[in-house]
Amino acid sequence: LETLAGGATLRWPEYDRNLHDPVADAVTVPDRGVVIIEGLYMLLDRPGWRELRGLAHLGIFVEAPRDLTRARVVARHQRGGRTEADAEAHWLRSDAVNTKLVNDNRHGVDVLLTADARGRLRLR
Repeated sequence: LETLAGGATLRWPEYDRNLHDPVADAVTVPDRGVVIIEGLYMLLDRPGWRELRGLAHLGIFVEAPRDLTRARVVARHQRGGRTEADAEAHWLRSDAVNTKLVNDNRHGVDVLLTADARGRLRLR
């Protein structure tokens, strides 16, 4: 992110859900224009993460109901090859914990979008 903020073109990893791992240098990031960086931890107020906010021009946070988040994440895990039971277990063991951590400890939010139970977003 520091390289990108400095105006240089660079190669960026991309997460591959089939491999369940990032693939190095999968995306070329241009040295100008709008670049959107998405990730659960991008606005986390914890050492090693909070510093990222200073490298972005705008912090947008999407707040969604737990049931909607769970359903979407479990479905995504199933599309990636997990059984329904394993996807649910992974949600409880990892995704739900991480989602709560970020929701409870976010910072640098310039724009807050809230999703209703059907996933429709509105500006709050």
